[in-house]
Amino acid sequence: MGQAFISIAIENSADLPDGSSTRGAVRRLDLPGTLMDSGATHLCLPANLIADLGLALSREVPVKTATGYQSRRIFRNAIVRFEDRETQCECIELPAGMPPLLGAIPMEGLGVEPDLQNRRPRKLPMDAHGSFMSV
Repeated sequence: MGQAFISIAIENSADLPDGSSTRGAVRRLDLPGTLMDSGATHLCLPANLIADLGLALSREVPVKTATGYQSRRIFRNAIVRFEDRETQCECIELPAGMPPLLGAIPMEGLGVEPDLQNRRPRKLPMDAHGSFMSV
């Protein structure tokens, strides 16, 4: 099985003009080479990157990992940007030093999927001729 990587930016939505923050600048991280992991459900970031972004803690939940179930914290207010697309999502905290992962839910929100043969993202259609979104 191959791997695909994506260059994304993450922002704290509370810092945006319509957010609740009085901060002058939007906290943003550029994450080139982020692993697209369709086996993960959420955006997963190490604790140090979550702290840099200042994301707000939402709750703590048990999550299934490769080594079994573990308690992990979930943060809110993350906006993921890829080229001309964006989605707002929750973020699961990983231990510091772990690589970031883009899971299935934010991939779906962005309308991207992993192209494993070419090891990069494939944008799904979103134009007058078709769209990956449905209601």
